[in-house]
Amino acid sequence: MRLARSFAAFLLKVTAHYARDDDWSRAMQSEMQFIASDWAALLWAFGCAAAMLRTSTVLLNTVRSTFFGIGIASVLTALWMSIIAGAFTFFKPYAEQTPRLGWIAVALVAIAIYGLFAARLWRTRRAAAIGLLVTGAVFSAHFVLHAAHA
Repeated sequence: MRLARSFAAFLLKVTAHYARDDDWSRAMQSEMQFIASDWAALLWAFGCAAAMLRTSTVLLNTVRSTFFGIGIASVLTALWMSIIAGAFTFFKPYAEQTPRLGWIAVALVAIAIYGLFAARLWRTRRAAAIGLLVTGAVFSAHFVLHAAHA
């Protein structure tokens, strides 16, 4: 099985799992087996996933909630970067004396804020919390890598 067809099968399987519509998803998966071209099967899978997304409120809410978490993380990061810029301008002599300690403190506080927001959202909006954690981890890794080269 080629990569495109494998990804198409995976996409249908994951989408069907979250859409919770077994009959329709099984029908789509069995129809995909009769498509000759791997790339045509991949396009078929994208079309099926889009159709399931439009008709499944559970899947649509999960996707919206995940993007909500990513949005929260982006806003938190923008606010945190503004605070950092102001703090390093205000405490410039201290930051020049111990730059690594300042970067580590900033990273730990940012990670704690992401963790607290994710913990608060975990029970009510789990997908948003996952989006927040993933985006926060990416931003934090970027920040740590930037600090390592500073």
